[in-house]
Amino acid sequence: MKIVPARYKQAPCLRLENEALRLLVLPGRGGNIASLFDKRADRELLYQRPGDVLRPVPRGLRFEGAECAGIDDMFPNAAAAAVETVDGRRVRLPDHGEVWYRTLSARRMEDGVSLQYRSRRFPCFFEKRIRLSGPAVRMDYRVRHTGGPGFPFLWAAHPLFRAEPGMEVLLPGGEAKADIACAEGFVPSRVREAPLRNLPLEGGGILDLTRMPPAGMGCKYVLSRPVSKGWCALWAPKSRYAVEITFPPDRLPFLGIWMDARAGGPEEWQIAPEPSTQKSIHLAERSAADTGWVGSGRQSAWWIAFRAGPAHGAEPGGGIRFY
Repeated sequence: MKIVPARYKQAPCLRLENEALRLLVLPGRGGNIASLFDKRADRELLYQRPGDVLRPVPRGLRFEGAECAGIDDMFPNAAAAAVETVDGRRVRLPDHGEVWYRTLSARRMEDGVSLQYRSRRFPCFFEKRIRLSGPAVRMDYRVRHTGGPGFPFLWAAHPLFRAEPGMEVLLPGGEAKADIACAEGFVPSRVREAPLRNLPLEGGGILDLTRMPPAGMGCKYVLSRPVSKGWCALWAPKSRYAVEITFPPDRLPFLGIWMDARAGGPEEWQIAPEPSTQKSIHLAERSAADTGWVGSGRQSAWWIAFRAGPAHGAEPGGGIRFY
């Protein structure tokens, strides 16, 4: 595997490349993965905002006002909030966390890149390691406590993949219902939980949450219960292409899906599978099933992997049958 300096939209980045994939990572934007390119299929997997220059980080740190593309990490929170820490301090947490807009130190390894950041709000050290292996990329995470009391945190993946009409979300067997986080005004406000394939729409009709919505619609939902298997996939039957996502369900027990077909044509559509340590986007709304916690002097670790390529489709018992 090759690791060389490069540039993306005039910003410095690192290019990781093997025989199957080419990946661009931006240490100056929180370790954002700006490009994941399948060399064999000549296909860019990630949504990339049009333009030749990265959008600047906006005043107020509003995530959607920045580049809002590629793969980001939400840590140690998702929704902006002011929270009280276990030692009594009042800490303000920006939208989508404090990592996405920071500069991370980058260190090349023999088989990948290590990106590191020392939190300015919590006593911890955040590390992400990126490795390529054939048609797959794996990211290993570690949060190391650096002193004082332990504390809760939220981590969620934020991978914006390019979508296409008819794209399907394949989920572990037995997942039947979802909590509706937002549905851009076309779902009755009384609907909080709905069958995955039978979401009632305002004015009549239903929406299948396992498929990209029609043009002009967008929806975010979270599976109602912790996942039984750390697996999901994006399947494009028209182009016969799949992206398989794997993760440890004991560390990332919740799975959210964001689908957006509101802007422009299909080239602007996005779909994001978001494994997470916590069901709610609000750090203070914790439950017994949430896993984001690092004890004093301890560390917490997890990983996520993406494999992509032309495929026959889904296996009956779960998984993708790649060519």
